[in-house]
Amino acid sequence: MAKSKYEYVRQFEQSTNHHLLLDSYIVVRVDGQCFHRFAKEHNFLKPNDKRSYESIRITRDEIILSKHYHRIWTK
Repeated sequence: MAKSKYEYVRQFEQSTNHHLLLDSYIVVRVDGQCFHRFAKEHNFLKPNDKRSYESIRITRDEIILSKHYHRIWTK
C-alpha cells in the first residue's frame, strides 16, 4: 500500500493496543501474507479453492464462539 491513498489504513493495522471494546463492532481482515506458501502446503487449487474459504470460515466461527461474539456480516 505504499504511496497509495489508503496508506493511512496501515496505522490501524499496526496498532499496539490489542484490547477489544465491549459493545462495539470489530472488523477482521484476513491478510494474504505467506498465503502462497500456505496454499502450496495444503495443495489448494487456483484461483479459489473452496477448502481455503472453509478453513477461514471454521476458524472465524471458532473464535466467535469461544469469545461469545456475534457475527453480523461476512463476505
